[in-house]
This record gives sequence, structure tokens and C-alpha cells, in this order.
Amino acid sequence: MSAATKDIKSDQVDTPEAVYPRHLTFPVEASTTLYAGTMVATNAAGNAVPASANSALRVWGRCERTVTQGAVAGVTNPPLLVHSGAFYLNNGAGAQAISAADVGKYCFAIDDNTVGIGDAAGTLPLAGVILAIGISGEETGKIGVGFGMASPYQANPLLASASSAFRARNIAAAGNVASLAAFTVAGNDGVTNVAGDVVVLAEQTAPEANGPYVVGTVAAGVAPLTRPDWWSTGTTLKTGVAIAIGGEGTVFKNTRWRALLAAASFVVGTTDPKLYPEEVSGATALVAGTFTISTVPIFSANSQVALTRKIANTSTLTVGGYHPTTGGATGITAGVRGTAAVIVEATVGAGTINVADISTLHWTVINQA
Repeated sequence: MSAATKDIKSDQVDTPEAVYPRHLTFPVEASTTLYAGTMVATNAAGNAVPASANSALRVWGRCERTVTQGAVAGVTNPPLLVHSGAFYLNNGAGAQAISAADVGKYCFAIDDNTVGIGDAAGTLPLAGVILAIGISGEETGKIGVGFGMASPYQANPLLASASSAFRARNIAAAGNVASLAAFTVAGNDGVTNVAGDVVVLAEQTAPEANGPYVVGTVAAGVAPLTRPDWWSTGTTLKTGVAIAIGGEGTVFKNTRWRALLAAASFVVGTTDPKLYPEEVSGATALVAGTFTISTVPIFSANSQVALTRKIANTSTLTVGGYHPTTGGATGITAGVRGTAAVIVEATVGAGTINVADISTLHWTVINQA
């Protein structure tokens, strides 16, 4: 087919007064009951199940009537009806509680009748957009949620995949963050994080957990981390998306971290995005004509190192220049800080180090896929 050059006939889905499908229907998972008024989701098989704390689910809307399916998945009689409109549901508690300041943000399904503000470290499915906080009658304190992929109230979260750059305050502390439920807020590249900050984890033992997180309520120096709406668990993002870091930080301020995965896209929480800084720079003094870059930057599978002398000192014999080398035949191995290294040498010539050179050099690590 090709783009239209004249008026065409495009039939509307559902009843004429609906601008999006009012009632959806799905086969129901075996041995499952869906109750009227609750949130309906579909599982990996495309079968309807109650919404629950399972990030693999897709939440569609409100169940319009109770249905029960027998031992084999299939279409119920009468069929399941799911309304993808806007409805009030129960509010989460504690770190998941939604407030008036959250209107317009995404919310996540905690169970089939409760929504929360975060995805609980990637364990909850996206429910919809927060439209209102109930203020009267039976709706007091409840959360008005807009459902439906075609709903005019809800932006498609997958559109985030087209964004070229996101933003975060800083990079997390070097090494693995042991628990997303108890993130230490102090000392993250020289920054002490506060609630609401976006911080990037780049060195998790499970690399699919790398990426941005929102810092929750701080208590006794720790806070829970949840994925931001634009990088939510289960979302498909395009390779090449970048996260810009602000002007704070000891090492990584003003850097951009890019997904260097050799694929067209990746799934947040499932696929390692190969998140590396595009460039990171520093200045280091030679000791006896050499120094090692390892504890500061992060190397990708294809890194380059650029050198410029900042402060000259007894460097007259360095006629061979300054050279980065891996110090072996294996080359640079992609890895986190301290697991891969580049040795910088001041050379007299033919591989001989000028041990008298204690100049300070600017260095820049450039990462590519």
C-alpha cells in the first residue's frame, strides 16, 4: 500500500460514539476467575488474567462482568468484556502511595484492584496514567486511572523508544548495588541523592538491571529504587538511546551514557543494554613514566584512548611520545571499573619507558559498540 492521495473509507472500531474501543475481549486463562470492577491483564499466551505483581503482564482495563474459565483456556460464555476507559481504584501504601503531585504520571498494578506510583524494582506491570485523586464519597482517596493503549488519556509508553536522550542527576557508586529496596544515597560519584532524583546504575552484577532509577523516600541513609516511566521494566527501547548526566559528580559529571547493544532494540529488565559513557575524561600524573587507567572509567568492547600533555615535567627524553597499551595481547575487555585497564607509557623509543617523566596527562576514553 502507499500514502493516500484522495479521501478513503476507514471504518470506526466499536460504536460510533467511541473514539477508542470501548469493550475489548480476550480468551481467559485456564482455571481463572475475573471479577467485575477489577483490572484485567493478559499474560504471555495472550490469555486474560487478574492484574498482579508480575511485570510480564499487560494491563488493559476494567472487567465489566464476572467470568470463570474451566480447566482449558479459551473464550467464556458470555464472553469477557474489558472496558479501556478511566476508573477509580485503590491506592497503594507506603512507598507505593500515590499523591496529588503524581497526577499525570504512570501508575503500576499491585493487584487486580490496587495501583502504586512505582514499579517496585521492576516487579509490577504498567497500569495506566494517573488522572485524579478522589475527593468525595466512595471515591475519596482512590486513584482515577486512564487505561487502554488507544485511550486519549494515556500516552503510549513505547513512544519513549524514539527519544534520543533522557536525563539523570548522577551515576551510582562504583560496584554492585546489593538491593534496589535499600539503595545507599551517599557517596554516589560524590553526590548524596535525595528523594525524586534519577540515578543511573551502570555496574550491576546482573547487567540487565543497569539503567536509570528514581530514588524513593530516604530513611536512615537508604531509599528504594524504582524505574522511571520512560525506562519502565518490560518497555522496548531502541538501541542508541542516551542518558545525559548533570553537572555534579566527581568523575562522570556532564557525561552521556548510551545503550551500545548490537541490536535494533532491547527490553528493559530483560536485556543487557550495554550501557557505557560515550566519553569520560580525567587528568593523571605519570609515576616513573607510566600510569594505569582502570578504577575511573568504564570500557566498552571497542574503546579508544586519547592523550594530551597537561603539565610537562622532565619529559625531554620522551621522544617516542605517550602511548596507551593494554599491557598484553588480549586487548581491552569490556567491563566495569577495575576489571579492565589501559596502561599509559612515556616512551624513549622502541618500547623503552622514560622513567624520568612525571608529566600530568589529560586522557579521554571514547566508547563505541
